[in-house]
Amino acid sequence: MAHAKHTSPNDCASRLTWRAQGLMRDGAHQGQAALMLEAIDVATQAVAADPSALEAYNIIAWANWSCHLYRWGSNPAEAQAAMATAVGRMLALDPLDHRTLTVSGVLHLIQDEQDRGLADLHRAVEVNPNSSQSLMWLAMCEAMAGQVADARTHAALSLRLNPRDPWIGVAHVALALASFRERDYAEAARLAELAIQSEPSVPLRRAIMIACCAQLGDKARAERELAVLNGFAPDFIPSLFGKRRIIARTGLETIGRCLPPESGKFCKLFYRYSHVTTDWPAISWHRSVWWQQSRGWCNESGP
Repeated sequence: MAHAKHTSPNDCASRLTWRAQGLMRDGAHQGQAALMLEAIDVATQAVAADPSALEAYNIIAWANWSCHLYRWGSNPAEAQAAMATAVGRMLALDPLDHRTLTVSGVLHLIQDEQDRGLADLHRAVEVNPNSSQSLMWLAMCEAMAGQVADARTHAALSLRLNPRDPWIGVAHVALALASFRERDYAEAARLAELAIQSEPSVPLRRAIMIACCAQLGDKARAERELAVLNGFAPDFIPSLFGKRRIIARTGLETIGRCLPPESGKFCKLFYRYSHVTTDWPAISWHRSVWWQQSRGWCNESGP
């Protein structure tokens, strides 16, 4: 009943939206770029049939977020702009719908507007405190912002509200990032494994696992995870270091000093990252480990 005012008599748009939703879910869970791109196409048809279809715009926004994050499609760099356009339409249709506020909050975060992102996500939870998705994304953003206690509280509430939510792995990722920030790498690996179980083809979860394995000295597991990750998102880890501020917040720069030396493109990107960070003690340590152990792996804990 909460969304009754958005119900459209246009049955075609409703059916297209349901189909797009299934394609987006399958694309994310299976790591299939083609399905995600098809979801965008079908949802675009839905809004053409009914320009007031808020859920269709929501799908367009989230599917483009996936393409931007996973580097899917012919021009993933444009996906963030497409996401912003869809969010703009949602804000025009209903700025206080929890779906609008949730995806708007995530968009602000990836635009490095952390305070605005957290404000939108907090408002989303106020509007609908029973939305497990709003809670899990709030937890994720809090973990990235270093608000570890709040992240754990909201992630746990999301898990209690809807443990069978198809996107519940986001809550596990938030908990994993919180543990990683506190250098509890064994617990972070356990939580990352739970996240991988729910969505095995989401790249960030594998990246967290690789970082945890590197810190724990589990070279074999790290190599396996890297091989799997490269199988469905080969450009993901190099792309992380184009997002330097996000990397600094999560602490995942660990991956940079733990990948095999043959990753030449990655090495170049990591070196560029080390030149722009302001953490000078970490710079000297990272460079030392990276170059002195360029033939192997490292599981040092850092400065």
